[in-house]
Amino acid sequence: MYVGVYTAYNLFHPIRLWTISDIAGSELRATLISLDSLLETTIVAVLAPVLGWVATNVGIPSAFAAVGLGGLLLNHLLLVEGHCLRAKARPAGTLVAPLNLGAISSSAT
Repeated sequence: MYVGVYTAYNLFHPIRLWTISDIAGSELRATLISLDSLLETTIVAVLAPVLGWVATNVGIPSAFAAVGLGGLLLNHLLLVEGHCLRAKARPAGTLVAPLNLGAISSSAT
C-alpha cells in the first residue's frame, strides 16, 4: 500500500507542476511552486498527528475514511465552488475567466 500511495503521488506531482507552470508566468512560477510545496508540507505536518490519533483510538478504516471524505470535500470546494466563482467573473462570450496574476505580482512590489 505504501508503494501504491507514493507511486500515485509521483505520477501526479509532475502534472501539478506543469499546471502551475502553464498558469503562471515566468515571474511567478518559482514563487507558486515554492508556495505549493510549503502548503503540502504544512498540511502533512498538521494532519499526520491527527490521523495517527484517529487510527490509534478509533481504527485505521476510520482514518482512511476521514482522508477520503476530506479529499472529496476539498475537491468540491476547490473545483466546483472555484468554477462557480470564475463563471461569475468571466466576461460574456468567454469560456474561461482569465487569471489576473499580474495583480499578485504588482501588489507584492
